[in-house]
This record gives sequence, C-alpha cells and structure tokens, in this order.
Amino acid sequence: MQLGSDTFRAVLNDVEIALGCECSVVGLWEDGEGEPSYEIVHGDKCVQFFRRLSFSDLEKRFLDHVVDVFNSAFNDDFHSGMDMAYCSAMASVSVMDMAVAKFVGNMHWYEVFRIIQNIKSLSYEKYEGSAVKTGLLVFDGRTDFGIRRPGVNFIEFSELDSKGIILNDLVLRDAAFYRYVDGYDSFYACDVSGVVKGYYNIEESVMSSFDKICGQKVLSVLNVDGNSMFYIGITSYSDVEIYKSNKSRIVFRRGKWRIFDCSVIDAVVGNVEFDIEPWRCFYALSKIRKGSLVLFTDRFGEIEDDRFIKKHIDSGSGVFDVIRESVKKCGVRSVVESGELLRMLTTDGMVMFSSDFRQVMDINAIVDTSKAPSNEMGGGGRSTAAASASMYGIAVKVSEDGPISVYRNGRCVYKVG
Repeated sequence: MQLGSDTFRAVLNDVEIALGCECSVVGLWEDGEGEPSYEIVHGDKCVQFFRRLSFSDLEKRFLDHVVDVFNSAFNDDFHSGMDMAYCSAMASVSVMDMAVAKFVGNMHWYEVFRIIQNIKSLSYEKYEGSAVKTGLLVFDGRTDFGIRRPGVNFIEFSELDSKGIILNDLVLRDAAFYRYVDGYDSFYACDVSGVVKGYYNIEESVMSSFDKICGQKVLSVLNVDGNSMFYIGITSYSDVEIYKSNKSRIVFRRGKWRIFDCSVIDAVVGNVEFDIEPWRCFYALSKIRKGSLVLFTDRFGEIEDDRFIKKHIDSGSGVFDVIRESVKKCGVRSVVESGELLRMLTTDGMVMFSSDFRQVMDINAIVDTSKAPSNEMGGGGRSTAAASASMYGIAVKVSEDGPISVYRNGRCVYKVG
C-alpha cells in the first residue's frame, strides 16, 4: 500500500486532528507546499508535516510510529487482493490505535492494543445516566503488585482467594467493575495480558485542583515502581485518557485520538520556571469542559493607553468589583493553593497574567475585539477576543468542548484537543 494512497490519506486526516497540524505526501524529488516542520522519508515518498509551532521530540516519535504501523500493517503483498474501500476502512479505525499502543507499550504493543480496545468500548457505556468512570494502572508483569507507601492502600485479589479477573466482555458489562473504582481516588492494577490483580485506594491528600484533575494521585503510585507502564482511564466526559508521566496526555475524544504534549504548551507561554506549569491549568479545563480565555503579557501600559479593556463583567451588586480588586496582583502560587485560580479561569471574561505566569493582573475583562486580523474573525466571540488579545502577548483559549488554542500576533499557532 503506497504512502500516497487514499488509504494513507485517511490516516493522515486523523494525524492532523491528533496533533493540530497539516500533512501531505510528495515524491522524494518533488517540491512540497512549503518548508515542513517535520518529514519522514520512506522509499520514494516523503511524508511532510506542517505546523506553525515546531514538533517536539515526543510528537516526532509518535509520527514515526504512525508511518511505521501503516507500512507494516498495509504492505502491498498482504493486501494486494483486497478491495481499496476495505483497506481504507481498516486503516481509519486501526492504524492510530496501533500507533498509540506501540507508543506506550513498546514490545507489549499487541497486549496494550487489546486493553485499549476494551477501555474504549467501556467508555461508551452509561450508568444511571452518567458516563462510566474507572481506570487501570498497567504493569509489565515482571513485578509483584501492591506498592506499599504512606497514603496508598492496595487491595489484592489473591488475598481474597481470587487469582484476579480478566478484562473481557463479561467483566466490562458488570456495573460492579466501574461503580466502586472511579479512576481518581481508586484505580485497578493489571498486567499487560489484562489480568486485574487488585486495586489501589489513595487517601485524601492536600493537592491543588489542577493536580487532582491532571492525575497526580495516580502518578504518585506509577512513578514509584519502574515496572509500571502507564495509566489508562475513562473521564467523566467519556474520554479515554492515557499517560505515564507529566510529559504528555493521550486522549481518545469524540472518536479521534488527541496528543497533548505538555512541553509544547509550556514552551509557547515561555521557557521559564513556573510556580504551576501552564499545561496543568489548560489541560484540566479541557478535561472538565470549562471554557476560558487567558492572556500572558507585560505590556499593560500599552493595553491601558489603547483602551483595550472595554469594561469588566459586573453583576450590578459590586461583588465582582470587590473580588477583582482582592485578587489583582496576587501571586499565582497563592491562588493555586487557595483554589481560587480554577474559579478565576472558569468565570466569564478574560484573565490576565504577567508573562512569567507569576502574578494575576486582571480578571473578568471584556476586551476590544477590533484588533483581531480579519482572517481570524468570525470564529466566535472567544476566538476573536483571543486573536485580538494576542497582539499584546500570548493568548490561550480553552473551548467548552475541549480544544486548547494558542494565539500569537493575531494568529492561531497551535490547536489540540
């Protein structure tokens, strides 16, 4: 199967959604559509990937896996007698799943692929009208389960005269599997073959809202043992979420995979030491489906001179005025610890921070959208406001349906989710 085929184009469509990029395939000696951000040469073809932001090493590795999986699974000899429509259908539903499995599972990719399929199937289920929530910490099978450490309690099925349960249709149809273990404060432990050995309970701890939402409780267990491979779970919005560190989050959302590279989000805000990494804030909002608009800037003199802030949201009682004055100039660390930052980011209007993300400068701001370039207008009020605000710094918009968009100099330079 050629990389220039319609079948591979179907795969590239999914890649574009996963990484917020554009893709094309050209002959090795042909001129492309411009200077690619990354390219993969295979045979006489060159797969080119374009994005206004550079691809990270993690994203490049994932792209390598996608091309490798396609070449392995859809070689000409194996599919020479198969109808092209069947090949395209198979590629569109399987290549990305296999690439994700290889990315997180390495040599155990097939076993991981099966676990992913089971959890994806479960993510479509509802219980009493709400999305099913649960999670698994997957080990490579070379270690005993049951990490003992303060604040973590492991309930091992072998101690209950059971050898464990195997992930299969019967287990996944049993509401008991997901009613008790929610993937947040408790999660199962299983090996790569899908045998669930028990589950962890994590005692209540003092964590910021962002740390809890971004899975730091899970990582407190996952990072202890070198034989743990990754976590996979279902969120309250039926997303399938996979991670093994704070480097990335791989999310299956609305039928497509999305790759959140945490370093890309942080780097676009600025390569500085943060009190809290920006990616945690924006990914948390994306995960819980809360819209927000943020500007990172030090150009407050220009903002004031240009009368960029038109007004502030006010309920008429003066409550917002009092709150706004009390939090302006607060350190970001203090509002994270108090829980106020999440509330700020989920109220109406724009929130402004210093460019190093250390101080809150303003909240609930309604801004002049006329500064947005004409080609960035028309995408909705929040998008237009983000494009306009980015003339003064870096603007980040989180949509209520999940995507994170980064704007710079009036243009959207990155979108994922």
